Amino acid sequence: GAGIYSGKAYSGEAHSGEVYSGGGRLVQIKQPAVVRFTPLAAAADAPPAQLTKLLHEIGGRSRWRGLNLHAAFRCAHQIPGGAPPGDPARGEALLQAVLASGLVPKNRIDEQLLRDFGATSAGSLAPISSFIGGFAAQEVLKSVTAKFTPLRQFLYWDAAQALPARRPSEAECAPRGDRYDGTRAVVGEAVLRKLREGRYFVVGAGALGCEWLKVLALLGAATADGHVPGHV
Repeated sequence: GAGIYSGKAYSGEAHSGEVYSGGGRLVQIKQPAVVRFTPLAAAADAPPAQLTKLLHEIGGRSRWRGLNLHAAFRCAHQIPGGAPPGDPARGEALLQAVLASGLVPKNRIDEQLLRDFGATSAGSLAPISSFIGGFAAQEVLKSVTAKFTPLRQFLYWDAAQALPARRPSEAECAPRGDRYDGTRAVVGEAVLRKLREGRYFVVGAGALGCEWLKVLALLGAATADGHVPGHV
């Protein structure tokens, strides 16, 4: 037999012509869902009122902050390519580009966020890359298997708290030709030095622990004397 219970469809076994009293088997039938998206070309430059409905921002902040992040990515190509990491000119150029784009109402512009975005956009942080890579892989699996609900339109992870309270200068962000130039461009040499001089204790190296170990290695953690002191 089949029936509806609490708004959900089920199929199960029942004896024909008899009043059901208990027992048997009940199986939930998952109903298909139709998901509609706004085409990228239309969504990317949609008016602010519409854009705020298409944004997903991780970080617990306001929808206007997510809109500022969206505008920053849309206008990032206008950051001067010759300006080095940490150069205030990068942030100023991005701020002016967002103001001219009309993607964010002028009274909702977050100047500090846009200046930070512009100054650090030449670098990368291993933890951020790890999260975005995992999220992207998850969305690909949803697409190829047609299981689970896909992300709706845009996702932005606001991790501005990763920046030091005193923003690094251009000199602190200058590349040195090593594997940490990407991190240095974001947090500066002073923070990198603290990471190198620190000592860290990771319990277990399973599904999460192995990712933590990889990220710590990519950040140069505990390498002040030139090698990583590891004990298993």
